Amino acid sequence: MNREHQAIIYDSTNRLYLKILISYFAFEYVRFQSSFLPFLSPLKISMLLFLAITVIFMKSKKDVLKDALFKLMCGFTVLLICHVPFAVNNFFAYHAAKSMVMNLVVVASTMVILRDRGGLTVFLKGWVVINALVAVWVITHGGKGTGGFLVDENDAALLMNTAFPFGFYLSFLHSNSKFEKFCYQFCALLFVVAVVVSSSRGGLLGFSMVAISMLIISGKPLRNFSLVFVSTVIFSGFIVALLPAGYIDEMNSMYNPDDSTRVARLLHWTTAWEIMKDNFLLGVGGGNYPWTSTDYFHLSPYYFEGMTIRSGRMAHSLYFTLLPETGLLGTVIFIAILAIFFGRMKKIRKFFDQYNRGFEPSISEVSQEFSLFSKMMVGSVVGYLGTGIFISVLYYPIFWSLISMSIVLWYAYISHCTSSPCVIAQLDN
Repeated sequence: MNREHQAIIYDSTNRLYLKILISYFAFEYVRFQSSFLPFLSPLKISMLLFLAITVIFMKSKKDVLKDALFKLMCGFTVLLICHVPFAVNNFFAYHAAKSMVMNLVVVASTMVILRDRGGLTVFLKGWVVINALVAVWVITHGGKGTGGFLVDENDAALLMNTAFPFGFYLSFLHSNSKFEKFCYQFCALLFVVAVVVSSSRGGLLGFSMVAISMLIISGKPLRNFSLVFVSTVIFSGFIVALLPAGYIDEMNSMYNPDDSTRVARLLHWTTAWEIMKDNFLLGVGGGNYPWTSTDYFHLSPYYFEGMTIRSGRMAHSLYFTLLPETGLLGTVIFIAILAIFFGRMKKIRKFFDQYNRGFEPSISEVSQEFSLFSKMMVGSVVGYLGTGIFISVLYYPIFWSLISMSIVLWYAYISHCTSSPCVIAQLDN
């Protein structure tokens, strides 16, 4: 990467553009127009903010869009677009493709507006506040989300799981005051409470996966696992006393082989696998599992004569939406995105964990920030992947926005490594 290209990518962030971007995410996730401030609904503020970030993207330098992850996202979107005229249900295929196009615009806008570590830091702090507002709504409305793609309890739990690592890790930044640290810790607690209030079994499983992933990448996994285990044993009675009535019974129902929700999911998952086998290469098109499943239910081992027909319903799983709707090609693209993402985050984390010792204090703080950012990205994506086992969230904006943040972090890492004398000296040694 030459110096001119670096200069294009790492311009200081325009404060106005950053405020517009954060405002867009606030209205998209908190959905003030249908939650806290319903009188705003006629103003279509969310749409106006989307148009604004689109214009910002169109007038900005776009060299950062050459990134491999963004190219893969473009390929995934093109696949969905190509399905539209050939899918069984063109209308739903169109809406799936439209959702991904909009996700792609938001991803591109995020990348060109944030650009550097400074902009990313401000955005991530705003991201925690946005998710905290959603958590407050979830807690005060019986586990329900704020609307749109977050209306369901399971969807709300998924967002809370992806938000928890941000609140948790931001509380460890050296630059934060004690009050800021307390605020981030309080937000992290809000996210956990919101998951519990949602009574989502998938949400609980997803949070468990987030916690385990954070322990694994903590640097001292055995010690931290032991601390968590001992703390859980000591405070288990207190924790159980705080849980809502019937919560444990609700969670235990996921192990009941006769549970109707469990049986329905297994029916859909095995049906999705049969559809994928029959449409192996390209799948049946975005949003089209519900409209092809009726021809494949009889192939599922969970199907029996006379059972209620469940066609028109989602597959209730990220993975069993991906497989039948995008086939081998879409699945390979998705796996490639994850492989590059996790590879990059591991490289950032290991680099700064390894070279953090011996740096002067100011450089050490920057190194700690990069390491924490990479950890929160990993924990958040694990939250999406874990909770998504039970929810059809492939076209939701959450995952794609997380990937865009990771791209900004990656280029900030490259910029830092090629401009910091201390880092270069360590590398030379």
